[in-house]
Amino acid sequence: MSIRRFIGLFEDMLGGQQLPALTQLVSGAQDIFVLISVLVPVVAVWMLFHRSIVRSFYIIGALSLFSIAQLILLNYALAVPLVQILNALSNPADMPALPPPR
Repeated sequence: MSIRRFIGLFEDMLGGQQLPALTQLVSGAQDIFVLISVLVPVVAVWMLFHRSIVRSFYIIGALSLFSIAQLILLNYALAVPLVQILNALSNPADMPALPPPR
């Protein structure tokens, strides 16, 4: 499931409330995240064949840390709207009116 589909689901479920800033940032930069997800393994494999083994391990380690940071950022950005939805469901008085079905 793509980030855009998640954003569409969250917007429908939040009933017109604005998405959190981090979620909007991730939504706007989806193409960059996809590009990074493709480039990291390509660079890691390329570095395995590099002459300097020590330098290769440093670069692969840095890429691993970068990938973990990206994973945490994406998970957090897509979890925040879900928490808002669950909180709204636990307090029905605070829940906005649902939009009419399409």
